[in-house]
Amino acid sequence: MTALTSTADGSADAIVTVPPGGAGTAWVTDALRVLKPGGHLVTFGGDSWHRLAVAVEDAGFEVRDSIAALTATGFSPVILARKPLVGTVAANVLAHGTGALNIDATRVGTSGGTARDGRATEPSPTGWSNMRGHGVAPLDKGRWPTNVVLDPVVAAALDEQSGTLAAGNRPSVRNVDENRTAYGEFGGQAGLPSERMDSGGASRFFPVHSSRADLLAWLTRLVTPAGGTVLDPFADS
Repeated sequence: MTALTSTADGSADAIVTVPPGGAGTAWVTDALRVLKPGGHLVTFGGDSWHRLAVAVEDAGFEVRDSIAALTATGFSPVILARKPLVGTVAANVLAHGTGALNIDATRVGTSGGTARDGRATEPSPTGWSNMRGHGVAPLDKGRWPTNVVLDPVVAAALDEQSGTLAAGNRPSVRNVDENRTAYGEFGGQAGLPSERMDSGGASRFFPVHSSRADLLAWLTRLVTPAGGTVLDPFADS
């Protein structure tokens, strides 16, 4: 029996847990029941992660992804699943507050991200008057979270192998011809902005967590809306 048994239907925004050995898979049915529509389940899979993933899907969840937690001692697969939505993601978020991932709360680092600013500039040189360029503005919030996470030992080993790398140093001019031809190369554009201009080791592209508790906190932020209720049915195990 887990803490889910006595939990009301549709009362939780997310479940983030590390099932102990011997927990089995029957608990995932209760996990589906207690989540709101669009609520996420994040669970470490352990040695029988494939069997648990199948049970999660059979219970009615949508398995959305798996997250590989790489440590100095091995590989821990994490299952990311979601209770089916009611309508679209947007409609579900408006109705229940769940269904989407909290990207900005889990970005990697504090710099290196990009965003299109969406502002119209000059008309497109192709002649389509309704097509206007969109500038690329820096997004000083960090990179998009990945589905691979590292511990400090793995991160240091990765950086040792990669050395210092520059990212996004896109040239200001592409190709040589000014005009596109029917069978030729793209004519090129002058003054293209560089999307990223940072440098460092390869680990900067991945979340780095110093402990299991730190990783669980990051996963909780990823799937739980602000002020939401997150459950761990095996917290006392």
